[in-house]
Amino acid sequence: MNSYDAWKVGRYYRTSPINQIEVDAEIVNGWDNLTEAYESGHEHVFHEKRNEIVNDLWVVLEVLKATDNGLKNRVLNIIEKMM
Repeated sequence: MNSYDAWKVGRYYRTSPINQIEVDAEIVNGWDNLTEAYESGHEHVFHEKRNEIVNDLWVVLEVLKATDNGLKNRVLNIIEKMM
């Protein structure tokens, strides 16, 4: 059997560099919440996390407006404090 057909029967050299699957490196940031982003010392990370939280709060506010719940003013106050 030639080496071109060896992969079909699983007799190729698995640890050879040519047989390894290349994957992109995953970026691990470890900033799951606003406190971790602040303590990291990276200002842009803190602002990105804050903007993400504010965007989620806007969604919650719209839902509360639609249900005419009394909590919408409290959520609006939180959004204003985050800005």
